[in-house]
Amino acid sequence: MNVANSYDIIKHGALSEAYSNLDMAKKIVNMSIDDFLSDFRNVLSLRHLIVQLAEILCDICLHIAIEGFKQKPETYTECIYVLKQKHVISEDTAKVTKNLIHLGNRIIHRYWIIDDSRLYNETKNIGLRAYKNVLKEVEEYVKKQNTMD
Repeated sequence: MNVANSYDIIKHGALSEAYSNLDMAKKIVNMSIDDFLSDFRNVLSLRHLIVQLAEILCDICLHIAIEGFKQKPETYTECIYVLKQKHVISEDTAKVTKNLIHLGNRIIHRYWIIDDSRLYNETKNIGLRAYKNVLKEVEEYVKKQNTMD
């Protein structure tokens, strides 16, 4: 399978799910911080969406590295490096992607006590835009590969 064929898998699966999750996260952070913090369902939903988005980024990264470039990175950091080296994503996007994946890991493995107001603010002010930019770069790259075949 080449990257062009992978585009269909990514477009109809991972990207679609990622954009759907971004829309849900946006609805959550569009409420006031007081409303967000007052209902545990909002807090847990945002945490879950961030974890899912991190997993989707990992899946996309691995899929392109393995199927498109026949490389099998052992870690997600290596995978991001492959995509950066192959010009799938820019250096800035590689840094952001790494941070977004690490955030998901910190939430799921509880490497730190989660400050939910900070999570809300960072998601609202930085996170959603960062996720969209990462997905956009990947989508643009794979679309370009699709037109080349």
